[in-house]
Amino acid sequence: MTIEFIGHVDDGPAPGGRAAQEAEAAGFDRVILTSGSSSPDPWLVAAEALRATTRLKILIAHRPGVVAPTVAARKLATLDQFSGGRTSLQVIAGWSTDDRHRDGDFLPEDDRYARAREYLDILGRELTEPEPFDYEGVHYQVRDAFSEIRPVQTPLIFSDGTSPEALELAARYSDVHVTPAEPLADFARIRQAATEHGRTIEFAIELDPVLGDTEEEARERANATGPDVAPGTLLVGTPRTVADTITDYHRKTGATRFVLGARHHTHTELGERLLPLVRERTAGGSR
Repeated sequence: MTIEFIGHVDDGPAPGGRAAQEAEAAGFDRVILTSGSSSPDPWLVAAEALRATTRLKILIAHRPGVVAPTVAARKLATLDQFSGGRTSLQVIAGWSTDDRHRDGDFLPEDDRYARAREYLDILGRELTEPEPFDYEGVHYQVRDAFSEIRPVQTPLIFSDGTSPEALELAARYSDVHVTPAEPLADFARIRQAATEHGRTIEFAIELDPVLGDTEEEARERANATGPDVAPGTLLVGTPRTVADTITDYHRKTGATRFVLGARHHTHTELGERLLPLVRERTAGGSR
């Protein structure tokens, strides 16, 4: 199995093209473009990131309820055609209440995942149906929906979240679920649920590496981390011990994708100090 490393292009004002170029040069395979009520439009950032790179895949974080599913499908297919098949979509169904309200979305909390299910039903059909189709749901209704533009290949759908609703959504619709490394029981539970829906699912483990030349230096760096970082995601140690831990997660869970936070290190630093070690331990990578 090959290992895929996924980086982040954050929601700050820096041009997405330059950050994507750095990630590509560092050996990352894919980057997530974050989405928020005050951040740059991820669809436009994706276009710039794809234009600025040749190999890097782009994962667009997207919130159901902001853009109609038929429109989102055509946006995704258009970018996929322009880039030769380098796009994918991360569906964020559990975004914060404040963020939703800023964009005019006041749907009650209990209905978010029901809407996301309808959204993904329509999006998937818009990308693949050979003939116009109708859809009658609670949250969405369409008539004669059809897209003349199709992706080079059907883009991967990513999801995240640990709630029962999030895990059920992943089992029914996602190709890849982004998750913490623990608890290990979640991996078996989601796989079983996906099997019951006649599907298979892959995993991307989310980690925040904190590297040091020694274990003590790495711990000191981690201790200086702000309170908004979850210690479940921190991975602290020398490049070799962190690479060993990632390799162990790969072997225990079967996960072949790792989302590496760039809070403590740049893409370049991670590409120089960590990625080659993991690829060496897992007998190669996807570059």
